[in-house]
Parts: sequence; C-alpha cells; structure tokens
Amino acid sequence: MFVGKSGPKTIDTYSLNQTTGDPTFIYSTPTTTAPIRVRMEPLGRYLYSLEDGFIESYVINANGSLSFSAALGIVSGGLDLTFDAGGAHLYKSAVGTGLQSYAINQSNGTLSGASSIIGQALNVLKIDPNTNKMFGPNYSTSTFYRFTINPSTGGITFDNLLLPDSVAFPFYDLQLNSAGTRAYSLNMFLGEVHSYSIDPVTENFTLLNVVTLSSGCVPQSLEILESLDVLYTACLDSSGNTFMLKIETDGSISMSSSTTVSGLVAQSVLAVEF
Repeated sequence: MFVGKSGPKTIDTYSLNQTTGDPTFIYSTPTTTAPIRVRMEPLGRYLYSLEDGFIESYVINANGSLSFSAALGIVSGGLDLTFDAGGAHLYKSAVGTGLQSYAINQSNGTLSGASSIIGQALNVLKIDPNTNKMFGPNYSTSTFYRFTINPSTGGITFDNLLLPDSVAFPFYDLQLNSAGTRAYSLNMFLGEVHSYSIDPVTENFTLLNVVTLSSGCVPQSLEILESLDVLYTACLDSSGNTFMLKIETDGSISMSSSTTVSGLVAQSVLAVEF
C-alpha cells in the first residue's frame, strides 16, 4: 500500500498482512512537493505522484520500495490521474490545463506528452476498458464528459456531454462497475450518492435513484467493492460518519449501514479486494 502524505511531502510504503490486512510501515520516499494524488499503473510496475507543478514517476521495486525515475513539469497541479488497461498511457485532469494524455515509457515509467484537450477540468477520471471510453464529472457543473481513447496512440477524442441530472452542483467522484453497465456519482455539496444505468449502445447515463447522506455530511470520495455489491463513502467533517450503501440487482442503491468513528475526517476512501 502506498500513501501520499502532504505534510512531510512523502510517499510511504506499507506491507499488508495477507490474513488480516493490517499495514506495517516499511519505507518513506520524499517527493518534491505535496502529493495530490498517488496512483499505480494497472500492471503494478510504476507509481505516479501528481503534485503542484510536477508528475513524478517511480519504479516499484520487488520489496515495495520506490526508485525515482523522473519529474515531468506541468503547467499547473491536477485533479486526478488514470491509465488505460494496458499501462501504455497516463491521463491527467487539471483546472488550468484541462485533460491531457502522456505516453508511458515501458522500460522505466517516465512520461512524454501525447495529446491534450484544453478546457475540460474533470474532478475524477474513470476508463471503461470494455469500450475504451473515459468518463468524468466536470469540475464546476453537474455534467459528465465522455471521451474515446485510442489505446495505440493515447489520443483523446471528445465524444459526448452527458446531463443525467438537473442538479446544478458538481459531482466530486465517480465509480464504474467492471462491466461498464452501471455508474455511481458523489455530490459533495448536497451530500448525495446517485446511481445510473449505462445504455450498452449509446453509453448514455440514465438516473436510477438518489440516496441522501446524513445532514451536514460533506463527502469527497466514493469507492465500489463489487465482490460485496456495496459502495463506501465518508464525511469530510468532525462527525466521523462513514456509510455503506447496498447495490441492488437493478443497479440502484440503498442505505445499508453507517458507522461513527470519533474524530475521523475522511478525504479519501479506498476498498481493497484480497
């Protein structure tokens, strides 16, 4: 497990107990500036730290330590990173520079520019590997953008603008199921989780239902665990509230349970399959 820490400006590596899942600290790697997002490419070879002014690339060694490869200068910081299924290209979204793609050097993980679309600032990027479509909620509106990615060149083509909701507030996180038939979004300002079906032909989103979290909750992260058909989220406040939502057979969602952890202020939630 890799944790980006903004205070000391490090990426900390932990080994995970394969029975209990308990983490044990083993390494700390300094970064140039505070990590905004830490992402691993899908083949598990390289780790990337999105920072204010840089994307830093690291080789993941067999013992879990990180070896610095390079720092790629970027005009601004960013909002999220994602990768195509084959680990050939990295995609970044930022407020100032919009959506950009980079080619990944297969020998050392370093990045080089491939293409860009200026002006599309997306809070989070999700790729459906079944269709090579990339989705993301706009930074300032309730709209979703859809792009087609070229797995050979890494090129990005704007495909469609989706407006499945009439809510005039931005969505902060988005999750897709592995089949690419369902989508789930998190509205930070309203404290809501929305479920959608995805048409297999048009790939348009249709709203299924909305679940409202407890009053005052400001959630920033949504995570799906398909093996249990559940979603997890938590509040970025001192209430300590965390929530588990059940994914029904039709793709809609319902509140399953809530837990209060004293003093918890959650900015990110991650569910892991063992």
